Amino acid sequence: YEGHLLNWYDIRTLAPLEPRYVSMVDSGNFLGCLWALGQGLEELIQAPVLDMGTFEGLRDTVELLGRAAADERLPGFDDHRLDELTGALKIPPVRIIDAIRLLRRVEGDARAMVAEVPGATGDEPGAAFWARQLQRQATASLGIVDRYLAWIEMLEERTEEEIARLDPDALSAYRETLDRAPSLLDLADGSVSCIRLLRSIRREASPDADPFPEWIDRLMQAFAKSKWLAGEMLTLGRQLIRDGHEMSESINVRFLYDAERRLFSIGYNVSEGRLDSSYYDLLASEARLGSFIAIARGDVPIEHWFSMSRPYGAIGRHQALLSWAGSMFEYLMPLIFQRSYGNSLLDKACREAVAIHVAYGRRRRVPWGISESAFGDLDVNKTYQYKAFGVPELGLKRSVREEIVVAPYATLLAVNTAPGKTVKNLKRLAGSGLLGRYGFFESMDFGRQPRREGERGVIVRAYMAHHQGMGFLSLTNFIHGNPIQRRFHADPRVRTVEPLLHERIPLLPPLHHIPTRERMPSVMSVGEAAPSVSKFDTPDTATPGTQLLSNGRYSLMVTNAGGGYSRWGDFEITRWRSDRTKDPWGTFCYVYEADSDRLWSNT
Repeated sequence: YEGHLLNWYDIRTLAPLEPRYVSMVDSGNFLGCLWALGQGLEELIQAPVLDMGTFEGLRDTVELLGRAAADERLPGFDDHRLDELTGALKIPPVRIIDAIRLLRRVEGDARAMVAEVPGATGDEPGAAFWARQLQRQATASLGIVDRYLAWIEMLEERTEEEIARLDPDALSAYRETLDRAPSLLDLADGSVSCIRLLRSIRREASPDADPFPEWIDRLMQAFAKSKWLAGEMLTLGRQLIRDGHEMSESINVRFLYDAERRLFSIGYNVSEGRLDSSYYDLLASEARLGSFIAIARGDVPIEHWFSMSRPYGAIGRHQALLSWAGSMFEYLMPLIFQRSYGNSLLDKACREAVAIHVAYGRRRRVPWGISESAFGDLDVNKTYQYKAFGVPELGLKRSVREEIVVAPYATLLAVNTAPGKTVKNLKRLAGSGLLGRYGFFESMDFGRQPRREGERGVIVRAYMAHHQGMGFLSLTNFIHGNPIQRRFHADPRVRTVEPLLHERIPLLPPLHHIPTRERMPSVMSVGEAAPSVSKFDTPDTATPGTQLLSNGRYSLMVTNAGGGYSRWGDFEITRWRSDRTKDPWGTFCYVYEADSDRLWSNT
């Protein structure tokens, strides 16, 4: 919702079509939205129907209008009026009656400025556009005033002295009513003390003794209309909450769960009537939100949470929890709904992931923030193609290592984790041309050839609703004190399983076997060491990648360049010396190709 109560949507219209593929991630995300929606609507019902957030939006629009007008140097444009409006909105009034007056002034001034700006019918983001936007915003807010608060303006027709003559006890209620806007709940219940007192005065006083019978009657009539409209909206809101609860309860995720593996399948193919043969088997995954909700609902046992793998990798100075693709989406999307607790495993994993993405962008001399997104390839219908991208060192997936596609929504997901770096990166993205008419474009593909020399990367000029939505929700959490997280955690079922999010950081992370997506995981006996698998695709790294193996007697070290040593107990079998620059010590194998007269080493 934008601001307050402008529109309500029947949630049943969100899923009108028969799905052909049911995704575990989409089910989890949708359930998270439904759980947060109910609490958010409850807050909205109990919040003042008009608050100071309205004026923050108006102030931003006036600032943009002022910049555009200054750039265009419009003849006949009244700069003085704009300056006065900017000053009035800088410190908005506290009292609701003063706020209503200011709204009417803004709407009038905006209408006058629209008339003064040439080309007022254009759609480019210049002065004409922002003047119209200012008028639309003020008109929308005044629509709320006229619908629910018209009686407050009528109440001010009488002075405090006149109200005190009616009844001294009514004076404090009169002041309170002019100071604070009621909520939908207050209006629908008639819980406005001043109205109750005036109604009692009108009922008990004789017609001759009451000096303001006509005014009180008009006031009561206007309040009755606002009360009826508030009751209508309250009913719609509560029905929407009930619909959300019913839809949440009707969603079944059990059929996606494999009890033997204790993991969720990635999805279900409705057309073929079978589960996908791949599974979400990593904790560092966007699917953990769906897993968390399924456990909270009681659909799957809590053992499922601990059946997801927690493989680690050493990336420079960082000891990072690995994901499948190494994308920001996998680490940060659940934080839109879930709280992140300091010194916990997931909190550290997310912060390390952001730091590694920032370092990767710096190393590649591109903006940071890589995630699944549309990229520069087009199909025969001129539709952008879509797939997962990430930082290679963070992901277990090893295909197409060098594709760099930067997505602005990935940066926005990190705004709560690294706000300073996020703002700086967003400015860099905007400077690269990614900020368009409706916000940031989908991505910039640095693996495609640009049209002009000197440019780097191709802009994917598209907007994807779910990526824009994640970005806006992340900004909402950052600016307003995490309301989406607060609403999600207000559900008693979430509070019951919150301890899962407090999982501690292991001091010495165990070596986990990284399973293929098709393999059945085996549960190891107590004390059995898990084998370790690491892949290196190049010997040319800033620091050697090493693997240490030992059974307690025989020990072996090998680096990604083929160097290393072996030893039996205290006896060195092969010589080795630490060398930061060459890594030349070890056992190497050379192949000589006689036909081509070529010598090379397979290490």
